[in-house]
Amino acid sequence: MSSNKIIIRRNLENALIHNREMVLSLYEHELKELISELKDSLNKDNDEYLFAVTENNNDVAMILIDKQEKIYINEDARNKLKTLWRPCGSERVL
Repeated sequence: MSSNKIIIRRNLENALIHNREMVLSLYEHELKELISELKDSLNKDNDEYLFAVTENNNDVAMILIDKQEKIYINEDARNKLKTLWRPCGSERVL
């Protein structure tokens, strides 16, 4: 695995598993502008939830949107994802 992939993996693990703080400015720069497209995809696919995660220069941000189009950002998104993941028997992952 390349060193770049290792660094990205470490950053994602730190943010998603080890509860490292996420960066609002990264969300605003890379994810906020995609909200309309993400909602369209959620509705088109008739999904219950949609989440996206981005990493840039060691910073991580994420968004989670539910079927009612409520938007969760960064730590709120991570916490919501954890509540959704646990009933599936994957508590160890997140």
